Amino acid sequence: MTLLAQLKHHRRTTIVFGCIVAFGMWLWIAGSTQTIVDFDYTRDAQEVHTLFRQNWYWLVAATPEQYDVDFILRYRARKHAFDSIGAITLKVLREQDTFKGFVAYYKKNPQTGFILFLSVKDTARRKGYGEKLARYAIKDLSSQGVTTIELVTRPSNERALNLYHNKLGFKEIRRDQNFVYLTLNVER
Repeated sequence: MTLLAQLKHHRRTTIVFGCIVAFGMWLWIAGSTQTIVDFDYTRDAQEVHTLFRQNWYWLVAATPEQYDVDFILRYRARKHAFDSIGAITLKVLREQDTFKGFVAYYKKNPQTGFILFLSVKDTARRKGYGEKLARYAIKDLSSQGVTTIELVTRPSNERALNLYHNKLGFKEIRRDQNFVYLTLNVER
């Protein structure tokens, strides 16, 4: 084979190999796509209700009889009051169009945001989804002008405390036997 023929063959092989690698990379990226999207009641409510049933103690201080999760999901409201409707932002994390978890947050006032709920399916834990959802909420609240973000969790919720303290930088402002109150100053 002449030198010119070898170069042409090498060039064709390189192009084919490059195309195969590029296609493989595209499949890998497309296959592992994680997206945070708006909550859609029809698509997501059943999954979120399931997370509430499985994790009620960790998510809500009240009893199921005292707390209307479906009202929150339908109207994005913290309470049965007209001025509260639409106040809560609900986002879900989906991977390959499969529900993995959700976050709910709102602005208490122009300077203060509050992360109300954050939960990830048991089968999706320890993969960074909770951190990704929390960072999304922090960034979104910050873009709305919030300078402080608050949240509450249980003292025995070690995974949540690790996430909020060590990975996200929240500071404990007080603690009682039932709850730990955390705050994060947001730099804009």
